[in-house]
Amino acid sequence: MRSLLSVSATTNLDKVEGKGTSKCLSSSLWGYPSGDFDRWFPVNQPDADACVISTLVAHENWRIFAGTAVAILGIDAGTSTQMLGKALIENGHTMTLAQAEEMVEKTESGDNTDMRTNGYGNFFFVETGDENDPVSVGCVFRDERVWRANIRGLGRGNRWNAVDRLLVRNLEATKL
Repeated sequence: MRSLLSVSATTNLDKVEGKGTSKCLSSSLWGYPSGDFDRWFPVNQPDADACVISTLVAHENWRIFAGTAVAILGIDAGTSTQMLGKALIENGHTMTLAQAEEMVEKTESGDNTDMRTNGYGNFFFVETGDENDPVSVGCVFRDERVWRANIRGLGRGNRWNAVDRLLVRNLEATKL
């Protein structure tokens, strides 16, 4: 059976220092910040150790983001979003907002991250600090002028299109 996801690029990130959530995704590269960040996340984003970020492409559209978590983790599709979130955290697959910002900066400086820069989304799993809903899905995308960001629920009925990208920290590509 053909895998539904494949790695299109890997990017080495150095240690990324934590900072206030309200200060993330706010440099001159960014358009207006999403008001959701302060409501969905802790006040501060933690330090993040050096890691590898894998950029994934899908071979077909997904109905919900939880489906990508199931594919990455190799677990039962009936697993609750709470348990999926906990498993993503335990396996080190979540990113901080500061790491997403670093990926955008690498993309803008010409590194081969394979992030979309033409209006399509670049999604990533991010911890919320809420034990009942531990992971949300961040999205960064670039329009004609600036990068923009928003947040979506892991279990919501959002559609992830095959033209979008998924950024996953510390992924063993052999699991796909």
